[in-house]
Amino acid sequence: MTSQNKHTNLNFLNAAAATLKRFIVPVMLFTFFTLNAAHAQDRVITLDEALKLGVANSNVVKLSKARIDQAISQYNQAKDNILPTGKASFTYDRAEIPANKLDLGPTSFSLPKNADAFLGIVSVNETIYGGNRLKYAEQSTELLAQISRVDAENDKDAVAYDIINQYYNLYKVLKSKKVVEQNLAVVDQQIKQAQRFFDQGIVTKNDVLRFQLQRANIELNGIDLETNRKIVNYNLNILLGLPEGTQLAINDITEPDRQVAPVSNYIDTALAVRTEVRSLDLRSQVAETNVKTIKANALPFPAKRKIHFAAHCGCRGIVELLGPVDQ
Repeated sequence: MTSQNKHTNLNFLNAAAATLKRFIVPVMLFTFFTLNAAHAQDRVITLDEALKLGVANSNVVKLSKARIDQAISQYNQAKDNILPTGKASFTYDRAEIPANKLDLGPTSFSLPKNADAFLGIVSVNETIYGGNRLKYAEQSTELLAQISRVDAENDKDAVAYDIINQYYNLYKVLKSKKVVEQNLAVVDQQIKQAQRFFDQGIVTKNDVLRFQLQRANIELNGIDLETNRKIVNYNLNILLGLPEGTQLAINDITEPDRQVAPVSNYIDTALAVRTEVRSLDLRSQVAETNVKTIKANALPFPAKRKIHFAAHCGCRGIVELLGPVDQ
């Protein structure tokens, strides 16, 4: 009886294991493929969304903003150089006098055993005339800050141009793939019809092979398009800051109706709006300011006023108001 129960339990365990295997394995496979499908899920993206993502995640734009901050910092430093400068110092000395008694024959006197000395110095320098060097330095750094802002706009436009270019490339590739799928459907119908005619003896085998060869060429074209789609999709993911495995999809693009204006209107708009033109204008002003700075450096040494205050032993001080001195 005991061995029969053991045999029954063993059969029950085997049946339960088989049942679990039959249910668990499909569930695991379903979960695996579901996760993969979710990881490689298509994302439909519009051009406006692509531009916002690309500009927000672009390292080029972030670097341009850092250059603006650097130029502003240099401008503030140039403004600070106009202000007076000052410095302070303090020293302390102590002297020990072991032989503090002096015997000069009938006269003798004693000195202190030690002596302390305190010396504090405070000085303030202010430029009276420097040949407008500080003025030109301030103007130059202000222009460089404006150039950094213009260059940042130019970098932003370049990033937007690359995104638009890749976006339309992906759109064209996806449309071409749809055309290939339609051509394959048409060729398949022709192959079926040619095979039916061949079975009836109406056409030759070469006619059927010709349609099959046409289908093979279309398939090769589709393979090339799929390779190009993966490349463009990868480049667009990098530009937008998205994960590399994201599969992008694009809806139909509707082009607004625009009237073509004369070429002169576009040229005038470009000269007035293009950041490259504004940057060149600002760089020309920087060059002129640098020429003025070089001429200022050829002038005599700048005149400065120096106010000096010294305190010795905490009991006396002198104030010197000096005229122009060399730096």
